[in-house]
Amino acid sequence: MDDYRNDDKYISWGLHAVGLRASLEMVGFIGFHTRPNPEYLNSIAPNAIEFGYTIFLPHRRQGFAEEAIRGLLKWAVKRHPLDNFIASVSPTNPASTALVKKLGFEKIGEQIDETDGLEFVYQLSVEKAKSL
Repeated sequence: MDDYRNDDKYISWGLHAVGLRASLEMVGFIGFHTRPNPEYLNSIAPNAIEFGYTIFLPHRRQGFAEEAIRGLLKWAVKRHPLDNFIASVSPTNPASTALVKKLGFEKIGEQIDETDGLEFVYQLSVEKAKSL
């Protein structure tokens, strides 16, 4: 929440609801962790941005995450000259791992997240993202 209060330019990059078109029911959320090109990514993926998402349990495995990711990446490509997208996924999350691989992300490393523990770091070039 502090990101929104301290940086009004982050608002459009932050969290967005994932909802059903017909009922407008919220089934999850998706967004970028920061604005484009944060300092913490410079050593592994310069000119990149990292995103994350959550689909609520009753709505998983129905294609909502894939549709939301495709839409988010296309939106970002139109708004900022990025080179790469980053997704960090727990090795204990086979569904998300399979999804990022399906979308063309390639593993470039590992990191320890203070909250989530071990995560595998995946990267997708903007050029590949444009074909999604």
